[in-house]
Amino acid sequence: MLGLGMVSLYPFIRFRAALGLGFLGFIFFAQGQPFPLLLAAIGSVGIYLCTIFVNMLPVILAAGAAVGGLGALSWYLLSH
Repeated sequence: MLGLGMVSLYPFIRFRAALGLGFLGFIFFAQGQPFPLLLAAIGSVGIYLCTIFVNMLPVILAAGAAVGGLGALSWYLLSH
């Protein structure tokens, strides 16, 4: 949806990124797990930055951070 330029969804995506970081951040912080907290932060900030940037190169880098961070978080949680 971001790739199609649906600007009307940007507030929802920003809210989802902030809510995901807040919820997952609190859960991992309360359990004393800094590495998953860092991965969740990288993924959520990447999602948020996808809605901020206008040029294609920063959007691609932010999307890579989002997919990489949340993918690494999923891998970490499934393997541990």
